[in-house]
Amino acid sequence: MAEPGAGPSIPPHAERVVLWHRRVLRAQKDEASLPAASTWTRGVVARCLARGADIVAQISGTVVATFDPEELFDAIEIALDLADEAEDAGVALAIAVTVGETEDPTAGPPFERAELLAFRAHAGEVALDAEARTRARGSFLFARQLAGAGTKGFIVDRTHPRRDAAGDAVARLGPITIPSATAALLPHLAQ
Repeated sequence: MAEPGAGPSIPPHAERVVLWHRRVLRAQKDEASLPAASTWTRGVVARCLARGADIVAQISGTVVATFDPEELFDAIEIALDLADEAEDAGVALAIAVTVGETEDPTAGPPFERAELLAFRAHAGEVALDAEARTRARGSFLFARQLAGAGTKGFIVDRTHPRRDAAGDAVARLGPITIPSATAALLPHLAQ
């Protein structure tokens, strides 16, 4: 685990998971919130370091961290936890998680996709690139898709992000009640 500012110790041509955290600026800046923003960013860095990430960049409200490929689920969980905590704290952020091979430990296609998706995502959203989604689709549910500029992104469903928890909710569903006006139309629709 790298110390802040020490730089990542990643071999070239390595596959990495990139987490790109972006604070979404509001139209009006509140000068009193600047110390709180700095504290928030330090907390993001500390959370990533505690889970074994290398901090690649930190400037203003942006934090870029990389993880080993087997830590993809940790990166997604960190992103979801941060999104939940940010919502409770009134902090606007967007996070992207991508997977890919890179020749440079601080730049390359997974970094570019992460930046692009973090800037395309709305405040409160966690976006995954196609490769991260493919690997995570058995554990997480997705709400919508981002497309454009050759990069697809998939927004994790923040209401029911984890597939295992959604399965429990679906198991508790009962039969639906069909209003009588709709029921009267159903026989005609079957013909």
